[in-house]
Amino acid sequence: ALLPVGTIALLQSFWNTFSGLTDLYVVSAPTTTAITLAGATVIVRAAQLATAKASAQARILAYLTGVDPGNLLTIGDGVTVKVEREYINSLLRTTAGVTHLDDGLTINAVAADLLLAVDKLATYAGDVATSLTWQVS
Repeated sequence: ALLPVGTIALLQSFWNTFSGLTDLYVVSAPTTTAITLAGATVIVRAAQLATAKASAQARILAYLTGVDPGNLLTIGDGVTVKVEREYINSLLRTTAGVTHLDDGLTINAVAADLLLAVDKLATYAGDVATSLTWQVS
């Protein structure tokens, strides 16, 4: 979660009392980048449609908010955070009840990984139940 401006100012004030000699401490708040998912067609067993949608939503939300223990969103190269398209596909493919997933997934309208600068925070308010196409088998 983002910290309030007052908290950031307080933290900066704290760090300003130290002499870093060779380091300058800067506390800043990231800006947010909205994540949208679309384009994929998910085929699922009819009896599991509702639970598959709910499970996929929970799994993707965990990933995009950085709490998925299987793949934390981290600064991999020291400069960017990569939102991995194939990992999101794997979350959908391995959701209980899913029998097939096409390769049409887009992240922010592009069928590729999304790279975020380290001062950007991914936010996801979407719902895969409506942003993706679901078909029953």
